[in-house]
Amino acid sequence: MDVRVRVLGGFEVEGFTRHQLGSRKARTLLKLLALARARPVAIDHLIECLWPNDEAAPSRPDEQLAVLMSRLRAVLGPERLVRTDAGYALLCDWLDLEALEELASAAARRLTAGSYALARAAAEAGLALVRGQLLADEPEAAWVTGERAAAERLIAELRLTAARAALRAGDNTAAANLASSMLERDPYDEAALRVLMEAHASAGRSALAVAAYGRARERLSEELGMDPAPETESIYLRISQLHDRRKSK
Repeated sequence: MDVRVRVLGGFEVEGFTRHQLGSRKARTLLKLLALARARPVAIDHLIECLWPNDEAAPSRPDEQLAVLMSRLRAVLGPERLVRTDAGYALLCDWLDLEALEELASAAARRLTAGSYALARAAAEAGLALVRGQLLADEPEAAWVTGERAAAERLIAELRLTAARAALRAGDNTAAANLASSMLERDPYDEAALRVLMEAHASAGRSALAVAAYGRARERLSEELGMDPAPETESIYLRISQLHDRRKSK
């Protein structure tokens, strides 16, 4: 039986219920191993994460860890959870985080190659995997913080790739919608702002592009004490000049 694991959102092993996977400690162990993407995780690190400082560890945590692994092997299969000199590893057939990374890489390659429809399709396929924050059911776990931040950056890159691909393919409405959605999540995202401005200008809505720039410039100045990046400023000046020429006609 294939073992397919989801971590983008709540943790899930497809085809297995939470009850089948055992205790919270057992599920946490699986989460730790899943994030390692089949690489062995040191036993000391697993113990540290399973029994953090504010939680009393068992007198022999390595033995308790072995018990958890034994129970999980009985559910998933002994070939799925292996021990090496470097630690324990989970071998699954599919992990949504790995699929997300592969689709992000494919989308970026296709965008660079000028295959805009394929780039957008890959980006949207990646975004469809995102059901929520990485391991949303572990909001306080320190061991997921770095991976969560990396996943958020990757998701933002996918959204930007989808917006850029739509823009270059001439789908200005989709590009503007995608960029607007990105700015709602991060109002300081100048890459999204540039796509939004270009999409409005390409659709003949230069006034909206100028207005979007004005709002962003004001926000950056008032809240961060910064000016827009030179690249953003350059796009604004080009669109503003076009807007002024149209108004003068």
